[in-house]
Amino acid sequence: RVLALPAVFVLLVCIGAHRGIRNTRVSFYVSVMTATINLVLAPILMFPMKMGILGAALATGIAQTIGAGMFLNVIMKQTEYFEFFPGDTKTPGISKQDSKIHRQDVKDFVKTSWSLLIRQISNLL
Repeated sequence: RVLALPAVFVLLVCIGAHRGIRNTRVSFYVSVMTATINLVLAPILMFPMKMGILGAALATGIAQTIGAGMFLNVIMKQTEYFEFFPGDTKTPGISKQDSKIHRQDVKDFVKTSWSLLIRQISNLL
């Protein structure tokens, strides 16, 4: 499962990004697909291939990696919401003034997201 840690972080970031644009449908579909892949792979790897707990962990890692790939594929196609090249003047509605980070914005962000930070740290343990 440690090898799937980058995929877990991609999943968490992509879920948050889709919540930010109020598109939870994509998160739901990717979560269902990831869970389905895990549900199918885990018993196969655990019992017929006799891998036991290692098979369950491997199935989870594979499912999470596939889910992260699905999310990245969706995000790369949603260029109207996500700007991948900062400073790109082709993106409508974004000015240089909007992209500046203000001290109050950072304070508000930290105040509202500290519990999420604690949850993410607990995922590592």
